Amino acid sequence: MALWPLSAVRAQLLSQDEIYSREFIYGVNFNTNGGLIGGVMFKISALRNTVKMRQYSTFGVEIVNVKHNKETRLNSFTGNSYIFNKVNYLYVIRPTYGRDIILFRKAPDEGVQVSAVIAVGASIGIEKPYHVLYQNIQDQSITSVPFDPDIHDPGQIVGAGNFLEGFQNASIVPGINAKLGFSFDFGAFKNSVTGFEAGFHYEAFTRKIELLQNPSSVAPISNRQFFSSVYLTIFFGTRK
Repeated sequence: MALWPLSAVRAQLLSQDEIYSREFIYGVNFNTNGGLIGGVMFKISALRNTVKMRQYSTFGVEIVNVKHNKETRLNSFTGNSYIFNKVNYLYVIRPTYGRDIILFRKAPDEGVQVSAVIAVGASIGIEKPYHVLYQNIQDQSITSVPFDPDIHDPGQIVGAGNFLEGFQNASIVPGINAKLGFSFDFGAFKNSVTGFEAGFHYEAFTRKIELLQNPSSVAPISNRQFFSSVYLTIFFGTRK
């Protein structure tokens, strides 16, 4: 019977060994609005409740590329690809504040820590013109121009323009965002973090974002002001 209290104390000490006061993580975001890779994220967490040792305040930043769900990539007559009828990119910077609440704490050097993740924040949308390489039918010269479906014939598009072009003509579109998810930490050591976060994300802007556009002679493409997605973030980091 005397062994039971010893094992209980030992288990408690092991649990305390896993408590940390600060955490810094970074990762790659995948989501249903972002194509193959949605963007990157950075997050700092600080212990909030020193009694239960389970709740953390979080300050994060995400930088993502938001795409229209009907984007179609085509090959030009040269074999280079471009996105059909795309008129703008949308890049979003999301500073957020939230909570990480530990639901299940892992044992030292093994197991999985599961946390609920809640965050809200501002959305700084950067609506940047989409450039294409366009061939002049008269002199065969090729120039990079913002795509306009009423002016540019798809048969004369050589390919997509340089990614860096168009920022001088970008527009800022403010908005808000919120997410709810769960984080799974598989870190094998106390001071390291490795895992993934999955959940739902919602975002609203002050106006519709014109990502795709048909020529004015045909039915318009529906663009959105509100975006919802399912996301997955693979992250790494340190804690102390």
